[in-house]
Amino acid sequence: MKTLTEILSKIPDKFECRNTTSQKFKSDLYEFFNQPEFKDRICIELGVYGGHSSYLLSHLFKQVIGFEISQGRINSAIKFVDGVNNIKFVCHDLYNGPLPVERGDVFFIDALHEYDAVIKDTLNCLNNVQSDYKKYIIYDDYGICAPVKKAINDLVSSDKIEIVKHIGYGPNQNFTSTLSDYEGVICIQT
Repeated sequence: MKTLTEILSKIPDKFECRNTTSQKFKSDLYEFFNQPEFKDRICIELGVYGGHSSYLLSHLFKQVIGFEISQGRINSAIKFVDGVNNIKFVCHDLYNGPLPVERGDVFFIDALHEYDAVIKDTLNCLNNVQSDYKKYIIYDDYGICAPVKKAINDLVSSDKIEIVKHIGYGPNQNFTSTLSDYEGVICIQT
């Protein structure tokens, strides 16, 4: 089993690759989910980009299923996670039909950063994917992208989800852009 330091040594930081999450985000995510109760769970990732988060998630969960609209990005992600056997990538347009997966327990939503898309992604995961557990949802760009933050806050206000942990860099910390809040949040289904 690899240590967090070993895992992070393979993954670029946001300061090196602007389309990934920060090492701090990934460390906070790892610390939260690196518990025995999550080892047999399935993680669904909406928006894969280069497979950086997929690689981290593969060390926390039984299986990771990543959805991405671009076959080119999937090919890059496959190359990046070469040798990891519990990750499956699927080329799929998340906004054209239902999510083609039956089961999932933890969801990482990092696809379109638009209000309606975040709402749709979340409700799709909560309502159309089976789980034996309360579902956890991880969001990136909470403090960077106003439509993402508004969508999450509206989902909290409507009692669909509850924020259980802020992750990554916070406001007033040195980051790649100005943060209005934390880089990301972990939520649980209410």
